[in-house]
Amino acid sequence: MLLSRILGGLGRFFISLGVLTLLFVAYQLWGTGVLTAQAQNGLENDFEDLLAEADTSAIDEVPTETATAPDTGTGTDEEPEPDLSPAERRRLARLLWQPDGQPVAQIFAPDIDLDWTVVAGVGSDELTKGPGHYSGTPMPGMPGNASIAGHRTTWGAPFNRIDELEPGAEITVRTVQGTFVYRVIEQDNGEGFFIVTPDRVDVLDQDFVESPNRLTLTACHPKFSAAQRIIVVAELVGEPAPYVAPPSGRDNGSASLATEDTAATADAATDTADTATATADTATGSDDTATAATDTAESATATDDTTTDAVGTDAGTDPTSGAGIAESTDDFGEGLDGKLARLGHLFLGAAAHVFGLGLGAQVGVGHLGVFGLQLGE
Repeated sequence: MLLSRILGGLGRFFISLGVLTLLFVAYQLWGTGVLTAQAQNGLENDFEDLLAEADTSAIDEVPTETATAPDTGTGTDEEPEPDLSPAERRRLARLLWQPDGQPVAQIFAPDIDLDWTVVAGVGSDELTKGPGHYSGTPMPGMPGNASIAGHRTTWGAPFNRIDELEPGAEITVRTVQGTFVYRVIEQDNGEGFFIVTPDRVDVLDQDFVESPNRLTLTACHPKFSAAQRIIVVAELVGEPAPYVAPPSGRDNGSASLATEDTAATADAATDTADTATATADTATGSDDTATAATDTAESATATDDTTTDAVGTDAGTDPTSGAGIAESTDDFGEGLDGKLARLGHLFLGAAAHVFGLGLGAQVGVGHLGVFGLQLGE
């Protein structure tokens, strides 16, 4: 019968569509992890090459043990600088501040089996490779609030278990400047983490009085949702390494965050954040120029170090700059995770309905066949 063939074909189509939908969801939840693992293998090798290059450039002579952390309570003190020549400082900056998507650090937390290579930037492309460093915050180990974002689901889920980090748990970060140990700070809830809304960009500020030299980890919360953020804060054990500014003219992350905004469907937040970051850049540059004008050695360094220092202060120590960077994502650089999760839920629901329609159509075909046999008799 024509109706029987139509219903049978429709049922098979819906069942096939449901299977494809489920396969797509499986790819998003688990298949992306395979791609991230492959990327991590290459990043680990690249980072080892970076360390080898640093070993041959006398960077190990930087006096990291005697560096003094600035008083970040006011946010106006100048960052300490390594006792290096201008050429050495530029070389160190080039090794530390890599382009977006390139390795800048390794992070380890034995309590949750965390062992990842961290890349520069928190855009959607960068976070598919692993945890990403907010380029507008200091590098781990430097004075200030170094911040890293990561997925809790999809793309390897590097921060899947950060809610299991207890107060006192150690987080080790390795950069070109050395290896640094952080201890998780106990929060008011007695846990090693706290939950905030997406607009709480103050967690990336640089003006904390208590534990000013810290590491902040951000991720979406709860899992498979971008409704809130889970924050883990750890305090640096010992003295920080000297602050080294990014290379002159380096974009401090706003471009990659704009890409992440698009992936997270936060276009409106992008425009506001870009304006805020540009304003912060202008204000900071003016402040740095005024400071440089009072420096008795300005005439000797104006063409070399002052420009680099101005960019570095803007990128890593100005609280206004940090806030602008955080605001530009609206979800701390991880909105893609929640978006994929919501798509997954939609696809799973669609698959269930599709299977139901398909099976119903097949049952209808069976009934029509039985009815046809009865008529034939």
